[in-house]
Amino acid sequence: MKKENKIQEGKASLVLGLVVNLVIPGLGTIIFGEYETGMIQLIGFIASTLIFFSNLHEIVNMAMVLAVIVIWIWALINGVKVLKRK
Repeated sequence: MKKENKIQEGKASLVLGLVVNLVIPGLGTIIFGEYETGMIQLIGFIASTLIFFSNLHEIVNMAMVLAVIVIWIWALINGVKVLKRK
């Protein structure tokens, strides 16, 4: 019975990581234990978001929107891969 509980807890934490990746890309990847990839995703997401909300030229803002979307999708795909592996 304890083994089943551990498996359920493990799956729950993986699902939590995936949900967190939906809200803050990279943070869920860190929860999965992939620190290097998660930090790259998180720093990229934060930097792109900050640049987007600054008063830079519109072309730069459009590039940052694209960067945020790409990083978000990358974090979600990575989360699903980790979920399938474990």
